[in-house]
Amino acid sequence: MISRAATLLIRLIESGAFTADDMARELTSAPKDVEAYIAGTLAMPLNKQLRLALVIIEQSPRFVRSGHALKAQVAAAMAFQAHHTSVHNEPPTKWTSNKRRH
Repeated sequence: MISRAATLLIRLIESGAFTADDMARELTSAPKDVEAYIAGTLAMPLNKQLRLALVIIEQSPRFVRSGHALKAQVAAAMAFQAHHTSVHNEPPTKWTSNKRRH
C-alpha cells in the first residue's frame, strides 16, 4: 500500500511542480530513495514526511491543503510513537444519548 506521502510525492512530480531530483534535495534523501518512496518499496520515515509537508505548504500553493493534511497525519503518528496518545485495550462502551427534555 502506498502511503499518503508517497501519493502526494507522485502528484507533485506528475504535475511538474517538482522533479524527483528536486524532491531528493528538499528531503535530503538520495534520488534512489525518492524513487523507492514513489514505488512503495521503501517506507518514507516520519521526519521525511514532515519535511515533505512543510515544503509543500511553503512552496506549492496548489497542493497546500494536501500538505496540511499530511502534516496533521504525521503529527498524530509522531504523538502515537511517543506514547502521547491514549490507546484502549477494549472498544469504548456503547454511547447512549440523553433524551431531550421539552
